[in-house]
Amino acid sequence: MKIRNQDFDFDVLNATDADRFQQAVNELQATAAAVPKASGLGDIIRANCAAIDNFLADLLGEDYDIRLNINTNNLRQLQAIYYEFLDVCTAAQNEIQAMRTVGTVAGMDVKAQAASAARQAAQTLPAPAPAPAPVPKAAPVDFSKMNRAQRRAYVKALAGRK
Repeated sequence: MKIRNQDFDFDVLNATDADRFQQAVNELQATAAAVPKASGLGDIIRANCAAIDNFLADLLGEDYDIRLNINTNNLRQLQAIYYEFLDVCTAAQNEIQAMRTVGTVAGMDVKAQAASAARQAAQTLPAPAPAPAPVPKAAPVDFSKMNRAQRRAYVKALAGRK
C-alpha cells in the first residue's frame, strides 16, 4: 500500500492483511464506544487520536507516524491519513467488484456458487456457542495522563487483545 509516496507492507486483498484489517476495525469500534462523553474537548480528542493511532499502527506499522511525519496527538492529521488509507481500501473493493462482474459475464455466477457452497458447509458445522454475557461499561479514562504505548495498550484491552 502506498500513502503519501511511502510504501507500507499492507494489502487489503491479502487474506492475512484482511484479517488484520478486520481485527483493527473491531478494536476501533470498541474504542469508539468507550470515548468519554462528558469529558472535556481535550479528552475527547485524545481518545479519538488513540483509537485512530492504534488502527493505523496495527496496519501500517508502529513507525507509520514517523514515516509520514505526523503528530499522533493531532486529530486532523490522523484523520487525513485514516481517510487516505480508506480510499486505498475502497479502490481494492472496486477491484473485487470488477472480478465479480467478469465471473458473471463469463457465464458462471461465482457469487451464487460461493453462496451455495457456504450453505452446504454451514449445514455440517456444530451449533454456535451461546453469546457471552455483556461486559459492563468501564469508568472514563484520562488519556492526558497516558503516553502513546499506554493508550495503545488500553485500546487493545477494550477489544480483548493483549
